[in-house]
Amino acid sequence: DTFLVEIGRGCPKCCAFCLASYLNLPARYPDIQSIKEAIDLGLQYTSKIGLLGALIAAHPQFDELCEYILEKRKTQEFEVSVSSLRADRITPLVVDMLVKCGQKTSTIAIEAGSDRLRKIINKDLTEEQISESVRIARENGLSGLKIYGMIGLPDETLDDVYELIRLMQKLKKSNKNFSLTLSVSSFVPKAHTPFQWFGRDDIATLDKKNNLLKKE
Repeated sequence: DTFLVEIGRGCPKCCAFCLASYLNLPARYPDIQSIKEAIDLGLQYTSKIGLLGALIAAHPQFDELCEYILEKRKTQEFEVSVSSLRADRITPLVVDMLVKCGQKTSTIAIEAGSDRLRKIINKDLTEEQISESVRIARENGLSGLKIYGMIGLPDETLDDVYELIRLMQKLKKSNKNFSLTLSVSSFVPKAHTPFQWFGRDDIATLDKKNNLLKKE
């Protein structure tokens, strides 16, 4: 029953493992008026709108879109959902829109626990930005965040896995009564990306890293 509105195609961040970035270059966005009209159209048939895109908050007028949704919701009940948010694009306005439109939790992807490994994979997020995004989400009404991570990335060591553990423990300690869940997948090289020729960790190594995360 959800009416999906695509508000971005591709992603300008180009993380080195990400097919969604490189297969859809250049990143591009519909004009804001066409998005508003699509939302209006969808609300004629359903009360659930899904905003679709690899990095929806990269739309140059995303704040204006949030304000439009909040204003429209004053006279019409409906829900808005998004698949995930980028940590450095989480703002009080974005969280307020999601909460008022029925979303209790959201998702951010940090991929790796150390600044060193995030730089290697071109995930330009600092630990400070990640911590700030969790704080903003908590203080503006979300009840929790799911955090996506990855193991088996090129040049990853056990120290990087321990950094992911340390970061999650730090976030949990500084955000009491806020649900934080870590969801971890293993790296798979994708064609057409900078990491396409890197192999995968063997099963024993992945099991060791995965069991360490479960234990901690």
